Amino acid sequence: MIYLCQDQIVKAKIFTWREYIAKIKKEEEFNWLKVLKTATSIYNGELKGFAELSDEKEKRERELKGEMQ
Repeated sequence: MIYLCQDQIVKAKIFTWREYIAKIKKEEEFNWLKVLKTATSIYNGELKGFAELSDEKEKRERELKGEMQ
């Protein structure tokens, strides 16, 4: 994704939920409580807007169920 601003161009990327969890693991030095809380928030729909993940509850839970176990 590229944002064109008045005085700059900004390049951004929308994370998949897996990439976001990996980023949290790396930044938080494997703080498993924070990783678990983040994963649970994604599963429950409290954190939205990830690439390749539906915002619809049934679809999201079906996609994540196997991964979250």
